[in-house]
Amino acid sequence: MKLKSYSKINLSLRVMNRLKNGMHNIETNSVLVNIFDEINIQKDKKNLVIFKGKFKSSINKKKNSILKTLKILKKLGLISNYYKIIIKKKYTSFCRIRWWHRKFC
Repeated sequence: MKLKSYSKINLSLRVMNRLKNGMHNIETNSVLVNIFDEINIQKDKKNLVIFKGKFKSSINKKKNSILKTLKILKKLGLISNYYKIIIKKKYTSFCRIRWWHRKFC
């Protein structure tokens, strides 16, 4: 399965309060933009996440939200298979400020 993970630009962001779980209530106004990373998901013998592209070095390959999510879904019995996920990072979250100065980071 191939997916596109689209970006958004926060036009405003207000942190309201902190929740017991460490997350925050927020108010935000955002717009989606036609900038995306590409994700390819396939069944495999073990969970594996591979990052490709210009920004792959900025991601922790052993500890990331994708591996954590797969582990939680497996533990809860919501998935029974293992997956190989390949993410082609076209952009990084560090583009936030520089994006306004150049078309792309």
